[in-house]
Amino acid sequence: MKHLHAAALLAALLTAGAASAQNADAPPKREALRVCQDPNNLPFSNTNAEGIENKIAEVFGKALGLPVTYYSFPQRLAFIRNTLRYKLPGQDYPCDIVMGVPAGFDQSR
Repeated sequence: MKHLHAAALLAALLTAGAASAQNADAPPKREALRVCQDPNNLPFSNTNAEGIENKIAEVFGKALGLPVTYYSFPQRLAFIRNTLRYKLPGQDYPCDIVMGVPAGFDQSR
């Protein structure tokens, strides 16, 4: 009987240890779905969230149970470098996703 109690205690300890290790590696909890957008590119996006891409982002946010926030930058040369790849000093990247890019977009330029 002692062996059963010891085995049960060992199993509980291993499970608790695995759970705490898993939590330590877990990414921080998301506060919002952060979307990069062109601030004046209707019918796709604008700062009033009236564009098609804004509406699609809202659908994703609702499905994820997160509010949507926008980081605006004109969609021209260096858009990705200044949005998805730009890490704010002392902070995280300003956005998680870009909803759309122009036809023929080549990130290597």
